[in-house]
Amino acid sequence: MTDSNNDDGGSSPFLEEPALNIDNGSENDNQHIFLKHSDITTMPTAINNKTSSNDSTATIIMEKNELHRKLMSLNYTYNTLKNDCEIKELYLTTQLENMTKKYNEKLEEVDKYLNECSNLLKENENLGNNLQKITDEKQALENKNTTVTSDVHDLKGEILQLKGKIHDLNIGKQELNGQLNNLKLELDTSKDLNNRYGQDLNTKSLELKKNLNKINELESHILELEMNKNIDNTAANIQNYNEQDISLLRREITNHVSYIQELESTNLKQATELKHLKQKNENIDFLNVENSNLRTKLDKIDKDLKPQLETLELENIKLKEQLLNLDKDSASTATVTKTLMMEKTLLINENTNLKLKCDNLETKVHDLDIQNKELLGINEKYEQTVINLKKINNELEQQKSLSFEECDLLKKQIQDLEQMLNSNSDNKLLESTSSNSNEWNSVIDQYKTQTENLTNELKKLNELSSAGSKKRKLTPETMLEDKDKFAKIQFEKLELEREITTLKSENMVLKDNLSKLSNLKEQKIRILQLRDNPLSKNQFIKKTELTLLKQENEELLGKLPISEKIPRSVYERLVFEKQQLENTTFQKNKQMLRLKQMFNSKSLEFIDTVNTILGFKIEFIAGNKVKLISCYEPSKALVMDLVNNTLKSSLSKSINSWDDLLNYWVNEKSQIPCLLASVQLKLYEQKYNQKGQLYNKISDADQNSDVI
Repeated sequence: MTDSNNDDGGSSPFLEEPALNIDNGSENDNQHIFLKHSDITTMPTAINNKTSSNDSTATIIMEKNELHRKLMSLNYTYNTLKNDCEIKELYLTTQLENMTKKYNEKLEEVDKYLNECSNLLKENENLGNNLQKITDEKQALENKNTTVTSDVHDLKGEILQLKGKIHDLNIGKQELNGQLNNLKLELDTSKDLNNRYGQDLNTKSLELKKNLNKINELESHILELEMNKNIDNTAANIQNYNEQDISLLRREITNHVSYIQELESTNLKQATELKHLKQKNENIDFLNVENSNLRTKLDKIDKDLKPQLETLELENIKLKEQLLNLDKDSASTATVTKTLMMEKTLLINENTNLKLKCDNLETKVHDLDIQNKELLGINEKYEQTVINLKKINNELEQQKSLSFEECDLLKKQIQDLEQMLNSNSDNKLLESTSSNSNEWNSVIDQYKTQTENLTNELKKLNELSSAGSKKRKLTPETMLEDKDKFAKIQFEKLELEREITTLKSENMVLKDNLSKLSNLKEQKIRILQLRDNPLSKNQFIKKTELTLLKQENEELLGKLPISEKIPRSVYERLVFEKQQLENTTFQKNKQMLRLKQMFNSKSLEFIDTVNTILGFKIEFIAGNKVKLISCYEPSKALVMDLVNNTLKSSLSKSINSWDDLLNYWVNEKSQIPCLLASVQLKLYEQKYNQKGQLYNKISDADQNSDVI
């Protein structure tokens, strides 16, 4: 019933006319075609006698002509609307393709972020190995301490002589405990002042250097005392023992300084890694927001398509009712209605199949939502790993604070030694060495207990992190499979939308055919035409003339005798001329269709190239107007009237210097291309300046959070 050319918005004005009724299916009627030369003069009288019948037929024909012209105008409006809809659908498909490309790019970025997360986990494992090495070193130090304690037991005999000054040293211990409490309070306050952390480290390093210088001075002073005084062998032994202690203190101080530097470097590395992790989390949130926006857009498109389908179904029902109301007497109309009903049943079946496909697509989309939820769960696990890293960092900071406390204790002990040396009494020196050894033992025991507790906690955290890492991880193969599924679903959706558009066009054609059948009530007549084609008008006029001539010829032949006839060659010549006219019209209609298809395709290519090269989307409006939409500000546009030489814009709010640009480029220079180029530059600068400000704010916030 329908022609494939109608889907492209144009058609051929070829008329499938019924055959001429000159033959009438019998040879007897051909004999009546010939006219008598003597009776030709009597034809006007016959025409005058039958003017009334001809007038009635002429009025009927004129009414039919008017109805036919109305149908032509309606077909013209329908074709224009259909072309506009096709252009809009092509634009929407291009937008959907661009959005899918962006979505795929963002999925690739997510894959990169997941790979980086795996690298971070590997780095954390390396850090755990480093911690184990540090614990091994601590155990070695503990072994050394055991050797030192054995040596201390050997020296107990000598320490018994120094018990007289233990009471004084106990008083000094109480003072030191008070100072330690004060230091603890200062440490609590220093936690609120993390911004000055680097400065404190520098000052402490300077103090350590000063203490080393003081130790060197003490050594020189001890040498001078040895040269100036004659001390007994016992005093010499004690001094040698003090020198050994000082050397041990030096070594421990150097070890602590190196350990502090290593801790500082590890803290800086972890701070940079935390910054990168925060940036990645923000990017993931941004991707989730864009995914939600895309889903809302898809939901809107589905909502827009559903009412259209419902309206089409209602129109199909109405068309069925019209078909039932047609005349049942004529066999031709009955056959046409049967064929139309068969075609409509086929279309309904296709619609049901399309609905089933849509339901399958919805189930696939639901599966994709479930996979997205799984990705969110993996993101939560990733955040938990970040929290564990923060805990480890806090533990390292606690170890650092313990090392600083030990350094402070060693400083105070050095100061006490200086005071004891200044007293120049041998007994005091002996008692101070014994008290210092006891204090060292107590500090070492505390250090052991604290390190053991921290190592146990680290083992627990490592076990928890390993248990969490054993769970299911998202591999790149699964991500690629999900991408392929999503692309296939989108392709199927596009095909379904195209099928829906074709079904809509076929329904519209069926409506037109039904309206023609209800109005004309003739045999199968199919009129396919272009926009108000003059050939169709001429053919319609020829058809009316032929019908009138047929009626006149039949009436005149009824009055003529059978003997006189017209030659058959005249009739054959007329038939041949008619066939030639039909062939020429058919070829011209084909040419017009091809030209129209080429024009539509080239116009779309032209619009796309202008949009990609110049950055403006061009829309032609009625009244010789052109609408320009910038790619950097799609919500606003410029409207140019080429007839009246006027320009309207909605960019005055987004561009501050809009009036100055107009006055300079249009009024003074009269250069509209330069104005468009300057507008594009301004919009580009504003857009990327805003992005740069946002990134600066985010980086400032990250720095503030790192400092806190």
